[in-house]
Amino acid sequence: MSEGIRIRPRAELGFPDGALVVVTDHARPFPPPADGTPLEVVQPVCHLCGIQHFAKVYHLQLRAGSVIVSAEVWANLRGLAENPFELMNVVAEPPAQGLYPNTDRPAELIEKYAMPILTTRSN
Repeated sequence: MSEGIRIRPRAELGFPDGALVVVTDHARPFPPPADGTPLEVVQPVCHLCGIQHFAKVYHLQLRAGSVIVSAEVWANLRGLAENPFELMNVVAEPPAQGLYPNTDRPAELIEKYAMPILTTRSN
């Protein structure tokens, strides 16, 4: 099993525990459909956050103020010009991770914090 990287939002951002932080990398847009249909028409709304995405997105669910990600995800986040996270530590045996809707998350956290917060890459 690979190591995990525990990260947390910078304190000045004020994300509450349990917030779903949606980080969008606009430098990695989804390709348009081959038939010429606008992506806005065919791209579904995300079942995790309720936002229609048009570029690579990371959904990061804060637990106890932090989240564990893979080294690859951390490298991608660090490459963003406005990375809102900071490294806490390396986790030798991280728990299993997956994408699934968190039905116990209060809706107001989604509405307030589930938004594209990053727009550019630094490289």
